[in-house]
Amino acid sequence: MSPKSIEHRLERLINRISVTEGKVENIKNLTAYLTRHLKVISREPRSMYFPAFNDQLDMELLHFNYGGSFDRHTLIRKHYDVDAYLVYVEKGYAGNFVSNRVNRGSQLFVMLRTHLDILKNRYNVDMEILKDFPYAHAIPIRIYFNDSQSSDFDCIPAIKYNNDVLRVPNGMNDLKFVNPNLDLRALSAINKLRNGKATKLILLLKYWNIHWGKPLKSYVIERLVEQIFLKSKINDWKNGLKTFFNQATFIIGNEILIPDKIYPNRSILDDYSKGVLNEFYNTLKKASGHATREEWRTLFGNF
Repeated sequence: MSPKSIEHRLERLINRISVTEGKVENIKNLTAYLTRHLKVISREPRSMYFPAFNDQLDMELLHFNYGGSFDRHTLIRKHYDVDAYLVYVEKGYAGNFVSNRVNRGSQLFVMLRTHLDILKNRYNVDMEILKDFPYAHAIPIRIYFNDSQSSDFDCIPAIKYNNDVLRVPNGMNDLKFVNPNLDLRALSAINKLRNGKATKLILLLKYWNIHWGKPLKSYVIERLVEQIFLKSKINDWKNGLKTFFNQATFIIGNEILIPDKIYPNRSILDDYSKGVLNEFYNTLKKASGHATREEWRTLFGNF
């Protein structure tokens, strides 16, 4: 295929895999529906759904924040779920920080799971909770609508902490701080620097990742794009892909620091074992070879 033909095909692929505006609006409407009813449930007396002796949190839902790919406009059609941070505060909240009684992820998971169960039963929501306890970071649900269509959500129970900072579960026994807006602002900055091409390149890379069986985590791909193209240009899709695979292989192979947005002295790669990082490296090295040889169908299939 000629260079122009490849660029045209890759551009068409980007358009084909992007989530439509209609689908985005539908997801927003579903999230607003969920939040509206969860607010009502969370404001009821705790005794309505917890035994009096149960030491559970007495908190109410303040609002939701989008996170992940939905927030950053890097969803792949038919291959996504929506990160929805359900942000809670103590009842009678007046701008103060949350109580130190909240010290385990399990407390937040029990509270949100209870609210979701009530939502499903009381309002006859066609909703499926996809996984039972224990949870790592979110409660995955699926909502059915419009003749068996569905959308998946990762419902993340969060505590409002300070400004944009949230405190969320880090497994059942721990909590951690996150700030989804930092990732959004960082990607927006790269997009502005690279004339809107960073997000489109991420879509191509996520499609490649799906085609290859999801060997990499989506968030790692996004952070690698951010790190690499802060300095490198994206002149066209071919060379953008070559640059990504080449430099990503080097970064993962040498465990170059990819700073956590909240804990900057910590790398996001610290979340993965040496064995998993080796798998990341081997995958990227193999993909880099195919990109260098311009074997595009091996990377993306018959696109």
